[in-house]
Amino acid sequence: MKKSLTLIILIFFFFNSCKKEEIKSNEAKITSFTVANVKGTIDEGKKEIMVILPSFSEVTSLPSTFQVSAGAILLQGTITQQNGITTNNFTNPVTFTVQAEDGTKVNYNVIVTVTKSNEAKLLSFSFKKTLNNTLMVSEDVVGCLKNTTMTMNLLETDLNFPNTVSIIPSFSISKGAKLLIEGIEQTSDKSTYKFSSLPTNVTVKAQDGTEQKYTLNLTSQILNIEEFMKKCPTDDILFSKFIKDFEIRRNGVVVTSYDCNDKFDVVLRILQAIRVIYYVDIYKKSAYLPWTNMRYYDWLKDRVQGFDIVDDLGGAVGVCCRDYNGRKFISLASTKNQSSAVIKYTYQEWVYFAGFISLVGHERRHADPGSYPHNGNCNGVSGDAEYNEKNLGAYGVAYWLSKAFKSGILEVGVKCLSTAKQDEINNLIGVNNWAATYFCLNPPPVNIPASYKECTCQ
Repeated sequence: MKKSLTLIILIFFFFNSCKKEEIKSNEAKITSFTVANVKGTIDEGKKEIMVILPSFSEVTSLPSTFQVSAGAILLQGTITQQNGITTNNFTNPVTFTVQAEDGTKVNYNVIVTVTKSNEAKLLSFSFKKTLNNTLMVSEDVVGCLKNTTMTMNLLETDLNFPNTVSIIPSFSISKGAKLLIEGIEQTSDKSTYKFSSLPTNVTVKAQDGTEQKYTLNLTSQILNIEEFMKKCPTDDILFSKFIKDFEIRRNGVVVTSYDCNDKFDVVLRILQAIRVIYYVDIYKKSAYLPWTNMRYYDWLKDRVQGFDIVDDLGGAVGVCCRDYNGRKFISLASTKNQSSAVIKYTYQEWVYFAGFISLVGHERRHADPGSYPHNGNCNGVSGDAEYNEKNLGAYGVAYWLSKAFKSGILEVGVKCLSTAKQDEINNLIGVNNWAATYFCLNPPPVNIPASYKECTCQ
């Protein structure tokens, strides 16, 4: 019994002496450090950890996951870091301390860098009506971007470009980028820029200095006839001008009310035709009709002061001219006396309008001195004696206008329409080229190949 007790005491002192001799580790290393799922690069010699995060990463409150030497802990200041939980602000370098088992401490600096973006895109560009009263537009002017050209269509305005005009642009660009117009940095909705030359150079500069060049073009042009004609003529900012220049009557009675919901109303067709003529003229800027030194709108207004919609024109579609109070009016048949091929189209569809505008030109020609009567009768019908673009008769004018719309001389953005719609327009204009059979000498081609400019804005 005594020997057993002595053996137990000896074993106790043996193990106790071994425990006292156990050495604690002094290793204090960070072997892995990850922030926002991005693993850092550890430079053990410099005791630095580099973490490069994607562009626009938020770094003010990020947890980190890490591995340290066995038995060690990680602190930031006096705060013990809980793996994947404790957050830190990495806006500036952060010093972390690894404390080994034996208390040895080693500092590591963690440097988090956010990559600068190289994206330099112009996403949108507009002139807001509320910020640009001098433009006198009826709605915001929204730019159309195609490749690297941004087109601003200032169609419904009294301004003619290029003129020096101060405009406050509104735009959106790639995050973190800057926009410069002719080298001058702009602030959306605030900066005022004087557009004195066109086109204008625009640069979008990314965070890292990458640049993308754009061309900003201001125009006054019908870029997409289908979009243009969606607007009821009464909503046009120049509506009051149109009805002042051209009085509309119905069977001799002045029209004073307009119903935009009646899409087949001849009144709205006439007003829509006037809109098209006016804005085509704005873009052309100078005379383009071969038989006069005036543009179409001015030429029409020079001798015609209105239109009269008549229920009975004796089978005719149009007649020039009737006088009301000494003013000349072109009479046009109401829809019930027009062919089904015509009345199926509304005032919002271009398919019909090239022919209609040509008809207006035909009747207007009769108002010129000499009235340009139909004195040719070589094809069994009353027509023009010859086709001479310097001295066109009424049928010659109608033919030339039809040709101009189809060949692209008068461009209204037909190429922006669907292929089916283009074909329908081409076929109808082709039918309207009946004028080619109404000449005794020098008859023009019956078939006119379509030649539209590529769509500027889809």
